[in-house]
Amino acid sequence: MANFLPQKAVDAGAETAMSDVFRMHGEKPTWETEYTTLEVQQIGDSWEFRLLTHIEPLRARLIIDQFVNALFWIASEPKEPFTSLNLLTKQEIRMLEESQQFPEAFPHLLHTGFEQMTKAYPFRMAMQWETNGALTYSMLDRLSNQLARYLQSQGLRHGDFACLLVDKSPLMIASMFAILKLGAAYVPLSPENPVERNSFIVEEVNAKLILSESSVAQAVALNGPPVVFLDQAKLKGYSKAIQRLRSTAPSREVTTPAAAAVDSMIHIEKRREGHWRTLQFSKYIVDASVLEIFNTLNSGGTLCLAPTERLHSELREVINEMDVNHLFFTPTVARLLSPEDVPTLRTLTVGGEPVTDDITSIWNKGHRIIQAYGPTETAMVATMRNMSHGDNPRNIGLPLRTVKAFIVEKDGSKLVPCGAIGELCIVGPQLGAGYLKRPKVTAAAFCKATIPGFDTMYRSGDLARWLPGGEIEYLGRKDNQVKVNGHRIELGEIEKVVLATGMVADCKTVVATIGTKAQLAAFVVFETSNIEGIQRPDNYVEQVARLKLSDLAHYMYPKLILPLGSMPRMPSGKTDRKLLAQWVQSLDAEKVSAYVLDSYGVSTVGRLAPVETKQQQILEQAWIKVLDLSPKPLGLESDFLKLGGDSITAINLTSYLRKQGYQLSVSDVLSHPKLADMEGQMKTSQEERKVALRAPFQVSERVIQDMANAGLTSECVDYTYPCPPGQSEFLQQGARKEKMWVLMAARPLPVNTNVEHWIEAVERPTETNDILRTTFTKVDGAWIGVVLKSPVITVDFIEISDDVEKAIALNKIWESDFVFGKPFVRYVILSRPEGSKEIVTKMDHGLYDGTLLRIFAAHFQELQYGRPASEHTPFRDFVFHHWNSDKGAALKFLSTDLKPTGFQYPQIADPLADRSVVVAADLDLDAFASACGVTVPTVFQASFQLWLAKKTGQFDVGMDYLYTGPQAKKGQSVKEYLVQTQSDFWSATENSVVGLDEVYAFVGLDRSTAGNRIVFLFQPFEPPLVKAANAGEEMGCVVMAGSEVRMPQPYGLMLENKDAGVRALCI
Repeated sequence: MANFLPQKAVDAGAETAMSDVFRMHGEKPTWETEYTTLEVQQIGDSWEFRLLTHIEPLRARLIIDQFVNALFWIASEPKEPFTSLNLLTKQEIRMLEESQQFPEAFPHLLHTGFEQMTKAYPFRMAMQWETNGALTYSMLDRLSNQLARYLQSQGLRHGDFACLLVDKSPLMIASMFAILKLGAAYVPLSPENPVERNSFIVEEVNAKLILSESSVAQAVALNGPPVVFLDQAKLKGYSKAIQRLRSTAPSREVTTPAAAAVDSMIHIEKRREGHWRTLQFSKYIVDASVLEIFNTLNSGGTLCLAPTERLHSELREVINEMDVNHLFFTPTVARLLSPEDVPTLRTLTVGGEPVTDDITSIWNKGHRIIQAYGPTETAMVATMRNMSHGDNPRNIGLPLRTVKAFIVEKDGSKLVPCGAIGELCIVGPQLGAGYLKRPKVTAAAFCKATIPGFDTMYRSGDLARWLPGGEIEYLGRKDNQVKVNGHRIELGEIEKVVLATGMVADCKTVVATIGTKAQLAAFVVFETSNIEGIQRPDNYVEQVARLKLSDLAHYMYPKLILPLGSMPRMPSGKTDRKLLAQWVQSLDAEKVSAYVLDSYGVSTVGRLAPVETKQQQILEQAWIKVLDLSPKPLGLESDFLKLGGDSITAINLTSYLRKQGYQLSVSDVLSHPKLADMEGQMKTSQEERKVALRAPFQVSERVIQDMANAGLTSECVDYTYPCPPGQSEFLQQGARKEKMWVLMAARPLPVNTNVEHWIEAVERPTETNDILRTTFTKVDGAWIGVVLKSPVITVDFIEISDDVEKAIALNKIWESDFVFGKPFVRYVILSRPEGSKEIVTKMDHGLYDGTLLRIFAAHFQELQYGRPASEHTPFRDFVFHHWNSDKGAALKFLSTDLKPTGFQYPQIADPLADRSVVVAADLDLDAFASACGVTVPTVFQASFQLWLAKKTGQFDVGMDYLYTGPQAKKGQSVKEYLVQTQSDFWSATENSVVGLDEVYAFVGLDRSTAGNRIVFLFQPFEPPLVKAANAGEEMGCVVMAGSEVRMPQPYGLMLENKDAGVRALCI
């Protein structure tokens, strides 16, 4: 408010009669109002200006000085255009242009910190892949070094670009480091992008190589340089590890100084190292992934990874499984979680969108919330701020120490006063080098600096203003660049691609809020007319179907296409984008669904009968809840995606249904978007259904008596359980005189091994894995497991002098039987006079399978180096899952769809595989399997089934451990047969809660005479290695690779897959 006061005389003699009457006594009062008030009073020939305000004194002084500056300029330059007015005083200019002392030294390379951490903490955990395994810093360093040498052999050199087209995995991380170690740069490609888009990027950067995996089908379709399949690289000691861990809108590839990027990361956490565990949540094509990966591994933290599908559908579970305590994500994702769901989480770094008050109110207590701001062009993060509840969400904090920020006129280059709105610009060492091969775009964004001491500045396009204390307030974009789902999008680029099709006369794109989600809506004019408003979609189905938008990145596809006769205009002649947004937001859900791009012209809301069952009603209400729709019936034919659903709302939907007692994966939501189809994928809470099926397990008197006879008291027993079918089968086979499936592995101990230390190292995973402490007894035809409390292992020592005595000792160990009361695993150390030693491990197959062996090995290594063992599902949970399963339903399924027929091949009464034949097969089946929608093991299995059918002349073939091979239907294609085989396999797996003896008895067959004589397995087979002086360097409870293995198997023919071929064991 401006208040003009009466003129005041300079001396008393000049006062008028009126002023004498109303003479002011004392000091001039300050009036309390809700306004900032400018008082203006003439005193003689001069003027006095007073600002009455609650704002801080410095800013108030600047405002009054700016006002005075404006007055003087107007009075002295009446003919000058107003655009030349400069409000800034010399004092304010000095303050805004004040020089900044940047750090003198930077880390030279993006991975320098990682290599320093590797030297300092070689055995600290660098990466964890779900709960399946981990890599230490030294392991990751060695793996990336080997990958670097391999890529070098493929032609990658310093200064080259290598395009990455991979799925999220530890291999992805190792590949990034390998590329950087060669002095090359990695260019991430999204598997979700159209082939044309990725091919364009490959060509644009002149990539030397494309690095991919055999599971990524798109890799072979890209044009350009050679494709290197990383998962097929022959890396010494790591091949198996890799297998396990497993727009013409021009793209703007920004080249950023690695040193500044690293320094900005260090500044974010204000520390250089720490025991923090960060979830790698972002897609690797997003710049936030650089912070997640390198910020963590450059400071000694642990990077936690999980498949993208699990991150979408089971984010809470993933965080808890891996004890994640730090997350980078957007506010949209932050709203999916609550503190009580993820008790390990301590720090949230939020970016991409302003942090709103609802997030700070939820996460404020006991958590650190960091708001980070920064364009990719300035090394990802330029400012940051710790947020508290009630803070201004637009306050993006102070610039980092490697950033000098200033604010200029939106359409000019002059500095704006403190508090005035302008365009945020950045100078300093964090500045990028520009856009690759985009000189005009680079010149517009990276232009000549307007403050002394700098050559180049980056114009961010973001509107901002200075706040007190040097912090910055973000006020949105000055152009048509927006952020949708965390992606920065130029609306003009979408419009350019649509116009380039030649099918439309005009196109304008807006961001409209549909439900509660921001969606891209493209308004197009196919034929100009005077008809106002949005046109009926069914008149434009053919035109929309012909729009070629594959040059756009996947995240730039418009959700809606809305035809118009003409664009609405403002008085200035510009398109009224606000009115366009209002139009689309005024449409109800039924009308909106008809304009969705992927099903144009078809409105499916309420077309068919309404929902009827309770489960359908729950799903319909869940849709209304998460999509924020009006509470009216949707109908069975409604489409989740057409109503505004996407991957984020799919996550919300699965979370909502989980609380209602239903299970549904994000994958099922997106692949079955119709309500009727999606409802068919829902499953009720398994635990609620299982508990009522069977009474709790009770330890029988016979078992208690057996325990007493073995000297087992309650003080030395952890718990007792009924053995599940698979374990019972192996125990039964192991109890035969031939000791079927019992494993004995002999392996040299490394030179200078401290045996006592090795024993202690084995006892630690024994304590962690209860199955290694288990002893077994068979009572009334059922196997019972008794878990002992003590993890102390018994090791026998045998002195031998030569190989003859070794053979005698091994035979004696083999002939000994496991006895109830002691764990069904035995350890023996053979010692020779010269000091060499061998460890012999004998273990009943009831104690392990391939997965458990990997868990044992991981735990052995982790605990050996003093790290906590990776979390895993306790065997106890697995046991009682089987106990509470519906065995009746499983028997019914296995006795009908996959009923044993008595098929036998080869026809041998007592089969025993005793020799092997290895056949090399140079096959690359990954792309074929992916194209058919099945896994590679399914291809091998289906091929084996067909061979078996042809060999025997029978179509109903059978094999262990899987199931009866399905008969190929007449006219069925290979692809259809593969899909059927895979479906049947997983159906059999889900019903494997009953033993083979039960299945055969249920259908009236004697398994001893009608049982299968053949088995198919898809697993790696590792032959004995040549022993060396340091053989056995990687030791554990039991190690198959490099060991002399004895394990008889009760089959006439057993087919196993190996990395480079097929291994057949036959009689």
